[in-house]
Amino acid sequence: MGLPTVTKTWQFSINNTRFWNGDVWDRRWVPWTIKNWLVTNGWTVRRSSNSSTVANSDLWASLGNLAYNYGYNGNSSYPRSWIVLRAPSALGSAYDLFLACSSPNGGGSSGCGDLLIKVCQAGYNLDGNTYTHPTAVGTDQYLCRYGSSDGGNHGGRYGVGRYDWGYTYRLHMMCTSDQKQFRIVICCNGYAQGIWIFERLDTVEAPTVWTEPVIANIAAIGNINTSDNQGASNNDPFIAGSTQYSSAWQAGWCKSNIGRALINGQAVGIYFSSEYIASDPMAVQYGVRNELTNTWPMYPVGVAVGDSGRRGHQGMMTDMWMGAAGISNHNAGNSWWGVLDGETYPSDGSRKFVQFGNLIMPWTGSAASPVSTPCYVY
Repeated sequence: MGLPTVTKTWQFSINNTRFWNGDVWDRRWVPWTIKNWLVTNGWTVRRSSNSSTVANSDLWASLGNLAYNYGYNGNSSYPRSWIVLRAPSALGSAYDLFLACSSPNGGGSSGCGDLLIKVCQAGYNLDGNTYTHPTAVGTDQYLCRYGSSDGGNHGGRYGVGRYDWGYTYRLHMMCTSDQKQFRIVICCNGYAQGIWIFERLDTVEAPTVWTEPVIANIAAIGNINTSDNQGASNNDPFIAGSTQYSSAWQAGWCKSNIGRALINGQAVGIYFSSEYIASDPMAVQYGVRNELTNTWPMYPVGVAVGDSGRRGHQGMMTDMWMGAAGISNHNAGNSWWGVLDGETYPSDGSRKFVQFGNLIMPWTGSAASPVSTPCYVY
């Protein structure tokens, strides 16, 4: 099984790290760093609040500007920080990302770090103040992520999964030169635990119907567990059904769908699809090396929709593949199988691909560890 071809030119900012010593400001480093990277890659700040001032400019100049007062989903009782980012035109003429420091479980210095994340493809009005969020233009705003509304799933907090004192966050951020694909992988405690995706599909089944084929995804990823951050189930975002998850920490909303999109005014849930045998993807059902070629599987990732009126396979992800994650599979008689987080392909030193959870994406060729000491596989 030969390696696939990377079709786009990718730009990277990898191994951005910060050690968390228990200070809440360390957790705020995640969205602040992501904001800074987006701005350097074609996104612009339209309006923001630092909890004391609002302006049509970037007021998130430092971590101290991200104030988590009790701003639960727009509750106007307390001031809080928020920001509106306009995407490059390749994602749409008015595609806005909205982030708000909204923390129902704590305020001020004890904010728990939840982040309200929304997308509006028609943009946001330049209103709102330190107490109220800006309003969306039209009705095409949809919620990507809110941390505390999913039964305490810490994956909701930036989509990073578990965090704890004494661990280091590591961010890998990548985008294409044509600014159609933006991906952020968040690692903590030696594992890939969260992923953000904002992408325009290059391959669409019905482009005359889905005229703005842009998807948004904020989710937990990979092997997240309360005890050992690995878990005893198939903790991948491709499998629907709660039986695949042993706790809320593992994959959060991914067991329903992995992303959101707007198809001609209708907000829909996005599933990532791949080759299946019975109820499991090939990479899970046979997550081992090919016994004839000695190669690991790399399957293209499709986009499927299950919502009424939009059901069906609707397109393909660009330069993304599904692989066999390092997971427990007791039915196969193996304690672990698959490829561990941070392993790169191929073994000739070129390191063209990297694997996070079940997702395989282009890599820089860097030998620096993406999450922990990587193995080089082919």
